[in-house]
Amino acid sequence: MKAFLLIFISFLLCDNVISQDFMRHKKKNDKYVLVHKNDTSIYLSKEYNNMGDYKNGGIAVCIDNKWGYIDSTDKYIISPIYEGVGSWFCGDGGDFTTAKQNGKWGLVDRKGKVVYPFLADWAIGFTDGFSPYEINDKYGFINTKLKVFVKPKYDNVFNIHDGLVSVEKNKKWGVLDGSGKIIVPLKYDFIFEFYEGRGQVELNKKFGYFDSRGKLVIPIIYDKADPYFKDGQAKVILSGRTFYIDKKGNELM
Repeated sequence: MKAFLLIFISFLLCDNVISQDFMRHKKKNDKYVLVHKNDTSIYLSKEYNNMGDYKNGGIAVCIDNKWGYIDSTDKYIISPIYEGVGSWFCGDGGDFTTAKQNGKWGLVDRKGKVVYPFLADWAIGFTDGFSPYEINDKYGFINTKLKVFVKPKYDNVFNIHDGLVSVEKNKKWGVLDGSGKIIVPLKYDFIFEFYEGRGQVELNKKFGYFDSRGKLVIPIIYDKADPYFKDGQAKVILSGRTFYIDKKGNELM
């Protein structure tokens, strides 16, 4: 059920500034090149079938249906030999990226060395120091030290945010922190990703909110509720009334 998950590799299909000095440009032949920001007639790279954002010193590129990475001078960091790559370099120092080979995902460093084997059926880029990955329809987690700290055992995961992630097993949801510790037990119908220190929870078609320590700070009583807080408030519906609450559950006037 990857519909719950953000797709980690996304490429815009239009011109897009990706650094102070150069930008990605789509030509009339549907090929992409790097051009000077102030003069799109000045080409700074060869043509590519697709091109990602410049981040952490690299740009994901596709040529002849194979993906690799270039730097801002159009020099290959990672040769285009993979079926897919992550949108950017990640890790503690931006040292590696996800890559796909023979239908499986692994991790490759800036020198093209495989630093985690191609075992995963699916993998996502790192957020807040860790990333989910999938093997045989089960999800686990790996950190930026390339240590698997949760073996694949969950049926589904939601987006990592605020250093926390919602996980599902046997159709019940809970929450893990960045060490793999369960801070909210897996007994709820759904738990949304955390924003501003609050995570929306659903149980028996009612809604409430946990805090980032796993404490239920707003009771599960609302008929509807915003999935996350924005600027310290969320809209809720209770017994036909629509109003806003603060992060302690107090009604706002």
